Amino acid sequence: MERFTGQQRAFCVKQFYKNNDSYVTVRRLFRIEYGLRRVSECPSVNLIKAWVVKFEQTGSTTNIKQTGRPRSRRSDENIREVEISVRNDPELSTRKRSAVLALPRTSLRRILHLDLKLHPYKLQIVQEMKPNDYIQQCQRRDGAHLDEVIFKK
Repeated sequence: MERFTGQQRAFCVKQFYKNNDSYVTVRRLFRIEYGLRRVSECPSVNLIKAWVVKFEQTGSTTNIKQTGRPRSRRSDENIREVEISVRNDPELSTRKRSAVLALPRTSLRRILHLDLKLHPYKLQIVQEMKPNDYIQQCQRRDGAHLDEVIFKK
């Protein structure tokens, strides 16, 4: 899925040629045209340069379809299966989940990370903080500070 539409790309290329090859001006005009608040939401200078170069070479700013072997493991069907599996049992390890779904672990991890935006997280159990702990900690800090002052004199 591409972040910017063909119409937005065409706008950038047109404005580049209209405004004396100025990338900064193109970004400003893009922001005004599409009502964006921040410049960070606009295409970067490098992206606009790439669009202009691609337009000059091919006459289009769209990406050329990649040749080669299609990605069979990260298909929409597998992504849906992994998503359902995670909803049903979120605590299952990637090793066991890959065995259950008959997917390689690397493909499963790519689906979890890139497609579902999930990241590994291990819950860490620590000691419980009690209301009195904060007071004792402050007293220890103040006491240590007083000891340092006494020893320095």
